Amino acid sequence: ALTPIDAVVELDGLRLDARATLDGRVLDLTAMELRILRALAQHAGRVLTGAQLARLVWGDDARDHVRSVRGYIARLRRALEVDPARPRWLVTKRRVGYCLRRTRDGGAASELRDASPDP
Repeated sequence: ALTPIDAVVELDGLRLDARATLDGRVLDLTAMELRILRALAQHAGRVLTGAQLARLVWGDDARDHVRSVRGYIARLRRALEVDPARPRWLVTKRRVGYCLRRTRDGGAASELRDASPDP
């Protein structure tokens, strides 16, 4: 389950509470983008499929939103990254899913772990 919207999640200069900041800079995110970023941050370093991410964010209505995840990821990448074409934070593991990397531990995108399957 996701942490409540008023709970603080911090990761390598990224801070999520009622809003998102990166190294002190406020990110211009919609409420849904913030929910998706919160889900990714709570599973930082793990690859989540679009379906897993949709389940975390939309719950029972996830099936209706799996296709929209890609668009949200693209918008989040533009907000987070200096160069969205060469992401440091929000990476895609081809044909698997998406991951919010822990940027200060030096991990490479190829070292990302897949999320364990749901029971």
